Amino acid sequence: MNHVESIMETLQRIERPVISDHEVLGIYLYIQLVRRVICNLRLGMTDLFREIEMEAAQRRCINFDFIDEIMPPELYMGEEDQSMTRCAFCMDDIVHDATIRRLPCRHVYHRECVDKWISMFHEDCPVCRVSMYKVSPPQKI
Repeated sequence: MNHVESIMETLQRIERPVISDHEVLGIYLYIQLVRRVICNLRLGMTDLFREIEMEAAQRRCINFDFIDEIMPPELYMGEEDQSMTRCAFCMDDIVHDATIRRLPCRHVYHRECVDKWISMFHEDCPVCRVSMYKVSPPQKI
């Protein structure tokens, strides 16, 4: 005799109480009510999480005036180091006179590409992970 058969045999030996159709209907309705409550709780939690997320986003609102002040957009005039001529976001070459943003770590990106990155609340360079808010003395190019 295998394990399943022994369980089935044990279940058959157990006396089951007789339940009327009225009681079965009551149990069924109770189960449906519990299911609705659980479903509403899930929806309520989803709404609650959405509210919390929106509130956090408002508190962390990106101030692009400040970003422009610490990392002003500039026109790309070419680099001696050719490895810095490709935007790590879109993988396109950065062409002469393109609008770029140079991060404090000296990595260069298309302004639109890096601004999307910043707007998703990233505060570091996607390549080297140096903070965008790192204050360093100006470097000679």
